[in-house]
Amino acid sequence: MINKVEMGKKLELARIEKELSQLELAQEVGLSQGMIGKYERGINRIPPDVLQKISRVLEKPISYFYGEDESPDNIREILKNFVKEGEGKYRTSGAEYQVPFLDELYSTNILEQIALARHKYVISPNIADEKDSCFAIKTSNLGSIDIDIAVDTTIVVSTNISPINGDKVLIFHNDMSMIRTYYKKGDMVEFTSSNPMFSEPIAKSESYKIVGVIIVMEKRL
Repeated sequence: MINKVEMGKKLELARIEKELSQLELAQEVGLSQGMIGKYERGINRIPPDVLQKISRVLEKPISYFYGEDESPDNIREILKNFVKEGEGKYRTSGAEYQVPFLDELYSTNILEQIALARHKYVISPNIADEKDSCFAIKTSNLGSIDIDIAVDTTIVVSTNISPINGDKVLIFHNDMSMIRTYYKKGDMVEFTSSNPMFSEPIAKSESYKIVGVIIVMEKRL
């Protein structure tokens, strides 16, 4: 089986062939642009459940990412074992895959709000490594959301990841919580909406607080 660096190169080539940016692919599969970048650079290996989503979006067979010489039976076994392992972890140590779920979010004492959260939200195994720095909240409980994110979408926010250009971030601006897209050029930081007509960009000189980077957006029915 190919290593994670080779798999990352295959991902990058397939994404470019499909004429998608890292951000566009990330939005299609429900991850952050930063996570797609880590996969492409071979920092993280792509989990099988995420790879299945990526293969559908990029219209490539799973065998393309594992190596053309990998037998279909072996690939099926890899996926089957991954699913079985994930189900076992959910059953035996569910807390390991849960993050605090906030009913509301206020601009002060955010860490205290996370620590005192009464509810939990089950997350996918592919972001379990980030669980200690994450919390979840519904967009309906935020003051202002971006125009391309549906109301009542649950977002998982990491307070530990540094944003890179194109990441969706949760910020406070004048004590109002909102989701915006992060861009930095030199010393200039700007938070923009997907639709410039929706709101004016927020510049670094204005009062804002970054809460964290959105790593999952999920609308569960």
